[in-house]
Amino acid sequence: MRSMSQRAATLWVSLALVLAVVLVYGQVGYHDFVSLDDPGYVFDNSHVQSGLSWDGVRWAFTTFHRSNWHPVTWLSHMADFELFGLWAGGPHSVNGVLHATNAVLLFLALSLMTGSRGPSALVAAFFALHPLRVESVAWVSERKDVLSGFFWMLTLLAYLSYVRAPGMRRYLLVFTALALGLMAKPMLVSLPLVLLLLDLWPLDRWQRSSAGRLVAEKLPLLGLALVSSALTLVAQQRTGAIGTLADIPFGLRVANALVAYVSYLGKTLWPTSLAAFYPHPALISDDAASALLGPAVGAGLLLLVVSGLAAYTIRRRPYFAVGWAWFLITLFPVIGILQVGVQAMADRYAYLPLVGIYIAVVWGGRELVAQRPRSRTILLLGALGSLLACAVLSWTQVATWRNTVTLFRHALVVTQDNYFAHTNLASALMARGKLQQAAVHYEGALSIKADHPTALTGLGTLHSRQGRFAQAEALHRRALEIEPDSAIVQNNLGAALFQQRKLLEAAEQVERALGFQPDFAMARSNLGAIYFLQGRFDDAALQLEQALILNPDYVTASLNLGNVRIEQGRPEDAVPHFERVLRIRPDHSIALRKLRELQAALGQAPTY
Repeated sequence: MRSMSQRAATLWVSLALVLAVVLVYGQVGYHDFVSLDDPGYVFDNSHVQSGLSWDGVRWAFTTFHRSNWHPVTWLSHMADFELFGLWAGGPHSVNGVLHATNAVLLFLALSLMTGSRGPSALVAAFFALHPLRVESVAWVSERKDVLSGFFWMLTLLAYLSYVRAPGMRRYLLVFTALALGLMAKPMLVSLPLVLLLLDLWPLDRWQRSSAGRLVAEKLPLLGLALVSSALTLVAQQRTGAIGTLADIPFGLRVANALVAYVSYLGKTLWPTSLAAFYPHPALISDDAASALLGPAVGAGLLLLVVSGLAAYTIRRRPYFAVGWAWFLITLFPVIGILQVGVQAMADRYAYLPLVGIYIAVVWGGRELVAQRPRSRTILLLGALGSLLACAVLSWTQVATWRNTVTLFRHALVVTQDNYFAHTNLASALMARGKLQQAAVHYEGALSIKADHPTALTGLGTLHSRQGRFAQAEALHRRALEIEPDSAIVQNNLGAALFQQRKLLEAAEQVERALGFQPDFAMARSNLGAIYFLQGRFDDAALQLEQALILNPDYVTASLNLGNVRIEQGRPEDAVPHFERVLRIRPDHSIALRKLRELQAALGQAPTY
């Protein structure tokens, strides 16, 4: 009878966790993709849009695209496209389902390991509802976070099964779950060390086995983590994602890491002013970098004090030491000592590390209740109030991810000197045709960081749209001096030169862009247009065909390919290209006029 009631309680807690996630995150089904990584991961990625296939599987396991090796994540995006096409609500909802599943699995793992259902449920609830989870769930490109989290939780459950009944088959389940998690996101490299922590508490294996034996048991898992780390380093080095010491000196990296550790704790306790991007002080100005040193000293002292307290009380309060070490260890790979990207910190990095803090706090409250039973009601009400506040704040934060404009407008409100947010907001506004507003934000970005190449080339593109091609060329050249290997900047410079009919130099720049990024559909289309004006019709056709293979809905490429076919004396082959333009853009007057002229000349009945 007791077993049935326990199972019923477990079921009700699980259902409550799922319902809570649905209530907070259900709105993501109505969200759009955002410009932050979503193009490269989904809607401008021809491999993903080819769906699940053997070619896609081969690409997923061999590519370092987006500076990572995470084939399982790529396969999940391909599966999304098979199911939902380019409807953004589909992958958003899948992220929500994975997050709800992770919360339930965390509850089950902790409950089975500790035998304490109530505290385990509370930890899982904070994991499910805390606003620092929002970036990982509401951002399609962070599928790797929630997916790797799923395999993290499965690894915990598989490890518990192995501990209770050791055997090769069960160990292989642990190994497989970890391997799949690492192939979703290399963040799981710290998981073997977390399993060693769990051996201390709550599994209490250190009392029954030697430390050497427990470490030896983890060696295959550590080997797996090392392989994943090596692949990640190779991927990031080949794609130039790892910053150099010239960009951010080692001392400033350490200083920022110390401040970031404490900032994550601060945002855990007071989760406001959350943003999609936090500028790294060392990349803003020398003054901002210098201002980092004082807080770094204070942060370092705080971390030392808490670490010393955890070590001192490890026998009496092992949960505190384990939770604190979980936080420090799992966050270390992304804390910025090895700088990847230009952010000071990121909410998504806290997806798994903060579970350790929740464990330390919740089990600390449990001990306090055991010592002072009268505090039970107060602590319980405090916990419920905190969860309610987290749910409200998370619901509000999820809404900021509705689209690119809402995302970066919010970031500008809650952060300072955020050149990255200005630039991304400007790009989104320009895509909506709001050129004057876009110019304000590009200039705002450059007022903060005058050498920001993305803002320079973005403002150059804006000038091109306004017909100021010489000014655009100058801005693109400045950007190219800063980022000489950028395919985007080279293509943009080529486009500005093309508009001024400097065709030889334009072709040279776009060809260089394709040398860096052969699957760059826009560059293929631009090169085709250049070749067309040079009278190289066969070469133009080849480039435009490649552009349409990469992006079948590319209107400009279809229109230009139709024009090329006419010049090649193949008007009947031009018709399908103008028809394709009109299927995508029924109001395209140029395509409609040319199609009707061709069909009249060919004696065909009009189709539009």
